[in-house]
Amino acid sequence: MTDLTHVVADIDEIVSRLADVAEIFKEREFLVTGAAGFLGRHLVLALKRLGARTVNAVDNMVTASRLGEEFAASFEDDAVVLFQKCDVATPLPYFIQSVADYNFIIHAAALTSPFWYRKHPLETLDASIAGTRYMLEQARRSGARFLLTSTSEIYGDPPDAFVPTPETYRGYVDTLGARSVYDEGKRLAETLCYAYRSAYNVDSVIVRIFNAYGPGMAETDYRAAPNFAARLKAGKPLQVYQTGKQTRTFSYVTDIVVGILQALAKGKSGEAYNLGSPGPEITILDLAERMGELAARRPQIEIVPHPESYPGDEPQRRCPSIEKARTHFGFNPIVSLDDGLRRFIRWSEENYGHR
Repeated sequence: MTDLTHVVADIDEIVSRLADVAEIFKEREFLVTGAAGFLGRHLVLALKRLGARTVNAVDNMVTASRLGEEFAASFEDDAVVLFQKCDVATPLPYFIQSVADYNFIIHAAALTSPFWYRKHPLETLDASIAGTRYMLEQARRSGARFLLTSTSEIYGDPPDAFVPTPETYRGYVDTLGARSVYDEGKRLAETLCYAYRSAYNVDSVIVRIFNAYGPGMAETDYRAAPNFAARLKAGKPLQVYQTGKQTRTFSYVTDIVVGILQALAKGKSGEAYNLGSPGPEITILDLAERMGELAARRPQIEIVPHPESYPGDEPQRRCPSIEKARTHFGFNPIVSLDDGLRRFIRWSEENYGHR
């Protein structure tokens, strides 16, 4: 079985870095959506290790990878994690809704890969809009603290003057673009958090995640890091879309999960926080070359057009300002790009090759 439980060191690292907030989560009741996804699986395992009383984990499995399916099946008889297949864009099963004492709700359900949200545009909007509203209603009924995992994509394609991008930047997003179902869906999800706080005083916090990667990413995710890793494993040329000159900073999964749970424990209600790495900001072409070097190979690198299944119109730069999260709850990413890529490549070599 090749599920996330094999990444013991990463879960150990997450838990050890959250020692100062562990008591806040101990013996508490959680609801986590998108629980079979890349970040969801890490969150579920971390919360279980932090002493949660129950983690109610839900996912509709529409884009679930083999890893996600195996992960969900592994909790069939678990005393802490209760895994249920259901769609957050519809009312949850009664036994999940009827829990009156949820302490925390993490809404992480989303179709985050451009490949998948291009293939499922309406489902992408539903997860962000209907799903967020149903989860906020659940938080209102149970008095739970609510966290929305949002995205750097809400900023669209910021001009250089707003890179690194602060939370105060309002965004430059095309409502009719190939990426709009994801970008605008998340923007509306954030607005729903604002509306529920204004109307019902729902305690909510938002995290905007910048380019998370690491062990547990599906081979069929189609984003840069897993795409390069899968092609390295297969001995194929690394394909870089567009010009390869678009830049990103990449955030290793342990840093992101620590930041999410720090924000859940200590973030200010009604606020949004960038979570990501402030550097290095590198081109996608440089990422391909670096992954080849770290894998001790010299793969051919091809510059190719976007495939029809993958939306173009990529933002040219993506780099966060994280001063707000650093100040409010001590967010401090510590995994260097080379260290994170080594870990990811090592894991992918053991787990990829099952497309």
